[in-house]
Amino acid sequence: MAGSLNKAVGISAGSLAPGGVETHVRILSWMLQRAGHPVALYGTSCHWQPQTVQQLNRAGVQFLVPPR
Repeated sequence: MAGSLNKAVGISAGSLAPGGVETHVRILSWMLQRAGHPVALYGTSCHWQPQTVQQLNRAGVQFLVPPR
């Protein structure tokens, strides 16, 4: 669509823990990023597998969590 803007998307969670909504958040983040929407995941901590985080980082998804 001419003149449309790709809006940034922020997804917030208390903790990015394994299981639960991890699969849904991972797929949604990847799909939004592929569609041209910058995506940032916010959480108090992240306990996902390092390879999952690396894959999403390579796709352009930003993780904003405090250092461990």
